[in-house]
Amino acid sequence: MHVAIAVLVALFLKERLPSLQWIGWVFAAIMYFGSIHLGYHYATDGIVSAVGVIFIWKMTSLYLAWLARLSPAPSSGTADALAAR
Repeated sequence: MHVAIAVLVALFLKERLPSLQWIGWVFAAIMYFGSIHLGYHYATDGIVSAVGVIFIWKMTSLYLAWLARLSPAPSSGTADALAAR
């Protein structure tokens, strides 16, 4: 879980603040090696959790893109109609 959250932070920084993504990846690497060195996890635990988080991130991006294509963007008249209720 430690490595998964660190990779999630790195992915967030990569998407939202690309100039700072290196901080996220360094943090993820420190968490990975630290969790092994301190005996909290096996090496495969960190690898599997990182791959899992990256997979979920990609699938979520695809799902959100699909939802955006599925529903049309609301027009400005829709907001006015809802406010009038």
